Amino acid sequence: MAAINVTVPAAETSVQTLLDAHLPKLLRTAADIGHDWALTASVSVPVLTT
Repeated sequence: MAAINVTVPAAETSVQTLLDAHLPKLLRTAADIGHDWALTASVSVPVLTT
């Protein structure tokens, strides 16, 4: 599980700008992270024993 945050100056950024400019980038980044995370399921990790 992961969290993604976008921080913008509230007084200078309209909701429409958030939806049109920032949200698509945020969703693309979230999809990329999900894809990369899914790839880790297919990687075997050696277990170290002492």
